[in-house]
Amino acid sequence: MLLNLPFTRDLQEIQRNLEKLIMSYLKISFNPYLDIIHDYEHYHIHMDKIVYLEKCQRVTEIHTTDGKIFRTYQPMYKYEELLPESMFFRISQGAIVNWRFMHHVKGYRAIVRWGKDKSVDLPVSPKVYKFVKNELSFKTSDRA
Repeated sequence: MLLNLPFTRDLQEIQRNLEKLIMSYLKISFNPYLDIIHDYEHYHIHMDKIVYLEKCQRVTEIHTTDGKIFRTYQPMYKYEELLPESMFFRISQGAIVNWRFMHHVKGYRAIVRWGKDKSVDLPVSPKVYKFVKNELSFKTSDRA
């Protein structure tokens, strides 16, 4: 991180400048809601309720834990930029998955489960398959 601080030899002034910089950094807030437009209406979807996003031609479908599917015209790469990397990962050209709901990966396919009996089988790109498999085994060992 580059600090844009004026040069000075006075330690107290450096400390004051750093305190101001840190305080301004800490004021940056995280919005846990994703704002979308679906059927000409605005919706706020909490990121914990998003299971996965899937690309269907020019439409991006957002699948939630309560079974609702929101369709938007915003491209996948925009959602990839908006969603936090710690919660979501793009497993293929057409899918972004919430790590919490990914059950296991086998044969370039990811099994995503939520609720009591809901699951979906999504393709995993060969480029990220090994990473996803390792990361998933690491995350499941943390849960145990």
